[in-house]
Amino acid sequence: MQHVTTIGRGLDLRLVAADAYLVARLYWGRALRDFGDGFVAALLPVYLTALKIAYDLLLLWTFRHVRPPEEQPGRHA
Repeated sequence: MQHVTTIGRGLDLRLVAADAYLVARLYWGRALRDFGDGFVAALLPVYLTALKIAYDLLLLWTFRHVRPPEEQPGRHA
């Protein structure tokens, strides 16, 4: 017969250790998720601002380089 070490009200130490491991994994997972949420919350405005700047530059390039032939500089009608 195998001897099982118990604590308190007869709790098996193996179960307590297994539960502690699962609880630690749960807290690590929650901490990682919270870190990711904070990271996204901080970077999302930066990313959206960069997208807007890129979009504005694209519009500027388009309006400067795509013109009817009569409006291009250096060309006389």
